[in-house]
Amino acid sequence: MRTAEFGTWISALARAAGYDIDGPRSGGKKELAEASGISQSSIGRILAGKIMPSPYSLEDLALALNVPVLDMLVAAEVISRKAATS
Repeated sequence: MRTAEFGTWISALARAAGYDIDGPRSGGKKELAEASGISQSSIGRILAGKIMPSPYSLEDLALALNVPVLDMLVAAEVISRKAATS
C-alpha cells in the first residue's frame, strides 16, 4: 500500500475507532497521538498520506486503532499477506 493509500486507510480506521480527526480543533489527532505514542505532527502527516510510520510505531498505532497488528504490518508492507498467513 502506498503512503497516500495508507493515510486514507488509517484515517478511516481512526474515524471508526471514534477519533474526531477532521476538524482543526477537534482534538482527535492529539488523542490518537497520545494513545499511540506517536507525535501529533507525525500523526497529522500519516493521516494526510505524507509519511509512513516506522515499523516500530505500527504496533502502537494498531493497538490505538483496535486493529490486528498483523493487518497493520501487511498494510504498511512490512510483511506480505502470504507471510502473515503462513
